[in-house]
Formats: sequence, C-alpha cells, structure tokens
Amino acid sequence: MVKEKLFFRIAAIGLLLLLLILSSALFRPAYCPASDAGQLYEKMVSLEKEGRYDESAGTAAELIALAPQNDLYLAYASHVENLAGYYDRGLEHALAAIRINSAVPWYYASAAFNAYGAGEIETARLYCRKVLQYGAAQAGEGNVNSAGAILENMKERHYTITWNLDPSKGVAADGWYYIPTPTSGLPCQDSSFNVKGASEKKLVASEGNTLLYFRPAGGGSVTMTASAAVKPYSFKKRLAEHSRSEEIPDEARIYLGSSEGINPQSPALSGIVGSLKSPDRLKTVMNILKWMKSNISYKIEDFRNVEEIIDRGYGECGCWSALFTALCRSAGIPARIIWGVVLDRTPDHSFAPEGHMKGHAWAEFYIGGVGWVPVEPQHMPTVGLLPTSYVRMYHCEMKSRHWTAENFRASDNMVIMGGDTPGYSEK
Repeated sequence: MVKEKLFFRIAAIGLLLLLLILSSALFRPAYCPASDAGQLYEKMVSLEKEGRYDESAGTAAELIALAPQNDLYLAYASHVENLAGYYDRGLEHALAAIRINSAVPWYYASAAFNAYGAGEIETARLYCRKVLQYGAAQAGEGNVNSAGAILENMKERHYTITWNLDPSKGVAADGWYYIPTPTSGLPCQDSSFNVKGASEKKLVASEGNTLLYFRPAGGGSVTMTASAAVKPYSFKKRLAEHSRSEEIPDEARIYLGSSEGINPQSPALSGIVGSLKSPDRLKTVMNILKWMKSNISYKIEDFRNVEEIIDRGYGECGCWSALFTALCRSAGIPARIIWGVVLDRTPDHSFAPEGHMKGHAWAEFYIGGVGWVPVEPQHMPTVGLLPTSYVRMYHCEMKSRHWTAENFRASDNMVIMGGDTPGYSEK
C-alpha cells in the first residue's frame, strides 16, 4: 500500500524549504526588531520548530494583529497555518503578503499550498503555475516539485484499467467468485466496465456497493477492463455551510456502529477523541487527522484491531483508514473504509511496476447536508478534495484475515487473484 511521504510529494517538501529560507539571516535582521512584534515572530518560529503547529498558528494571529502590513510576518503566518491545517486563513495571509510585496517567489508557493488545502482548485492552479514560471532557481526546487505534484493531483484523467484475475487462487461463495467494480455516479468519478472469460456473471447490490459475481469459463482466467473518468471536485464550500447542525440520516447512522476490530466505545478511542471533539464536525475531523499525523507513522504491518495500532503507533494504509474510521465513529461522525486503486507516483515505482496501479485504502466520513466526503487519512489537504490519481472501487468494513469466504472482503478476493496491481493506460 502507498506510503504518504512518497506518494504525495507535495506541500511537505516545499514547506520545509520555506522554513530553511525563513530561518536564515537573510530575512531576520530587516524584519525582526527588538519589539513586541519581533518577539512574537521568534515565538511563532520556535513553536513551529517544536512541531506545535496549532500554538504557532495562534501566535501568528497575535503577530498579524500587531503588524498587519509586514509581508514577511504574513507569509510566515501563512506557512504555519498550512502546517496546522488552517488553509483558508493561510491563503488569506499569503495573498496579503503578495499584495504588499509581489517580488518574493516563495510567497506564491505558500498561496498555492494553502489554496490546495482550502479546496480552491482554480486558485491553487494559478499559483502553482506561477511557482513553475519562477523555476527552481528563484522559487526553490522543493517548491517547484510540490507545485507540479499539486497540479498533477488536480488533473482530469481518463483511465483504462485492466485486471487479469486467476480464480483458482480466489475464494468462491456457492461457486461464485466476487470482486468490487469501479464506482460510478460520483461528483468526481464515472466508470463502466466489461468482463471476459466468465461463463456466467451478475451484478449484486450489497450495502451500497455494486459487486461482480462470476463463474469462470473452463477454469481459466477472467479479465475485467474498466474505463474511469476522474476529475477534481472540492467539497470544501459545502462543508463550510453544513458542518454543524445537519441531521444524520438512518442510512449513514449504521456507520457509527461497531465492526470487527472497531469498537467506537472502547476506552482507548474515547480517551483520544474526548479532547478532539468540536461542535463543528469538520473541525473534529481535522483534529483527528492532526492527532494521527502526530502519533501514527507509516510501516507495513497487519493488525487485529485499532487499539493495537494506537498502542504501537504505526501501520500501513489499511491501519490508517481503519483508525481514522474508528476515531470518527467514536466522535459521533459516520465513517467507512474505502478500497480502490491508485497511481504509484514514487520515482522508482516501489509500490507497483511501471504501467500498473496499486491497491490502496483510504476513507470517507459523513456530514449531513453534504453526504460522504473522501479523505486520504495520511494527508490533511485531501479532506474533500481527493487526488485524481485515486480510483474508487467500494466501501467496506474492517475484516480479519481468516481464510474463510465469510471473512473475505471483495477487495481481498481481488488481491489474492492477482488484482492488486492492475495495468492501466491514460488517454
């Protein structure tokens, strides 16, 4: 599954470069006099270096109130607000810095990164292109790479994906093999597919998913070919309008309950979310993502329940999606695990051979008045704006790895039949 720091290659690289630039003696003597504003600036920088991003962003608000026309203060405030997940405020301060001093290339990078996190697609594109125009020599190589990656995340894509499956390795239920099919009818994704090598096939609606059941012809391989059109779509405006008071319908309330490995009422989960809950459900989600970023690292290892992930502090994509789902449910927000396939954007194709996609898990949470909102739990800016390198297949509950038909998810069946790394092409 896909490791966040290798997969996204976006704001983290550029933001680190901003820190190195801003910490240098080139800027400080001119803008940091021995004054209240200078002291607040130093405090903001210190808190950021310690990883205390929320406190640093709070200090930034004090600093801007004291010195609202200082472009460096505004830009650095934008930087720490991005790290803290306050993207709208970060974008506002980056644009204010540009209005005061339009000659500093990394100000445009900060505007781009915050616009992406805020779900402002066209604004993010505008400032990413501006960074690319400046080039690495002026804007910094990390910023240029990050801006290019963001543009790739928001590129409309048309995939042809091919799964070559070996049913002899799979699990059948009453003689029928079953796999997920690409999701269609979403604001960000439409799809169609065909199947070869099956003597019989049928589509089965199951808990809001569409699964393909088939019998192989003569015991041979089965090929599913899908066409998927994926476009960038931002839920951010709708989330801002409905994140507090909307009711949760019955069909979403079922995703507040327990499942194998997830008990929303467990002391481990309730002890964490107690300090993360807010009347604003979107803020609760952001707080959960911040907690995970600070407390969970990436490492490929399976797990039995989410408490195990909390205890050891690491896991692969399935761990991240399961723990995010569990924490949301414990906080009273319906959530579910999503499985699909994604592009391998690592330079050395460490997750999938070149020309192939990779099976991956992410998540969705429910907000009344908005619906199901996608998120990659390993990366906060994706709340409500999933990269177009993701192709959604279906939602599922956590399952143990017992080798029985009852405990097999459709994605598990697809994986063991050889469908974890399908071939693909793009128009």
